[in-house]
Amino acid sequence: MSKKTKEGKIDLYYLNSEENKKKKTRAKKNSPSNNKNKKREKNKQKEDNDTFNFDNEIVIGINVIPDNKKNNSKKEKNKKKNRKNTKKSNNSKNKNNGNNSKLNEQQEKEVKKKKEKKVRIVDEDKYNKAKKRVFFILKLIISLLLLTGVGVFFATSPMFNIKNINVYGNEHVSTEQIISLSQIQLETNIYKLLLPRIEENIKENAYIESVKISRKLPNEINIEVVERTPQYMLKFGNAYVYLSSQGYILEISEEKLNVPIITGYTTKEEDLVSGNRLNQEDLKKLDIVLKITKAATSNEIYADISEINITDINNFILIMPGKDKTAQLGDSTSLDDKIAVLKQMVIKNEGIKGTAFLMDINKMYFKKE
Repeated sequence: MSKKTKEGKIDLYYLNSEENKKKKTRAKKNSPSNNKNKKREKNKQKEDNDTFNFDNEIVIGINVIPDNKKNNSKKEKNKKKNRKNTKKSNNSKNKNNGNNSKLNEQQEKEVKKKKEKKVRIVDEDKYNKAKKRVFFILKLIISLLLLTGVGVFFATSPMFNIKNINVYGNEHVSTEQIISLSQIQLETNIYKLLLPRIEENIKENAYIESVKISRKLPNEINIEVVERTPQYMLKFGNAYVYLSSQGYILEISEEKLNVPIITGYTTKEEDLVSGNRLNQEDLKKLDIVLKITKAATSNEIYADISEINITDINNFILIMPGKDKTAQLGDSTSLDDKIAVLKQMVIKNEGIKGTAFLMDINKMYFKKE
């Protein structure tokens, strides 16, 4: 049977002989001095345990471990542990550094990629813009070439030569006069006409207020005019000056129209030329005359007025020879009320010659002659 014991600093490996132990125990039990020898045996056993007997034991091997070696072994173990820990920490640091370096490399790659993308986008934008400009210029050139070709065709083709001139809206001015003023010639190319210049030529006639000219393909011209109409007359010697509502002098004629005559004007006779307007003072008075005309028309007595005297801007005088009446209206205030009262006076004093005084709205009366 093998056992391992540690005594002090010595490791013992030995074998106990079972037969020797059995003989000793039998001899002790049979001897008379068994009791006395028990203590001795116990002491011997202790001694046997404490001492090493080469007779009773078979020594397998002895290994003496000095203190320095044991301490050194512990130190080496600790060093190994420290080395392992340092290696682990270094490995972890290297791993962290590697991870950080990898992250930094990835970030740098991403930044480079972004920069490259930006550069690519900028380059692509520049390229696209330049491409668009080139296409735009090419389109312009092509369109200009097409337009010039079409223009040359229209300007030279006999298909677009004028065959007819149509005039609309004229009453006082004849069609022949308007065509003569336009200076349009037949068989002229329809696209060679300068329409604004033709309009100005036609408006030289005082009766023409506005003109609109249009081309009717392939070979006709339409002229549409709006005329001024005579609303009043000025007495000019033995003749009459036709006057529009805007104060334009339309015509000087010996024929008397069925419109009121304005007397008391201040425009000079040499300025009474067809196409001219009254002076500023007479134009202001004409505005009041237009208000009187509107009020008289709404009260149905405008046809009875044959003359309007505008000498005094504070007292307009109406002459009504068919009713044997004269009306002094005063200034331009309360014209509607004054004309309404005048109508009642005319009806009430039918056949009676006299004058209606309407200057004061609070004191209006009719005086017989």
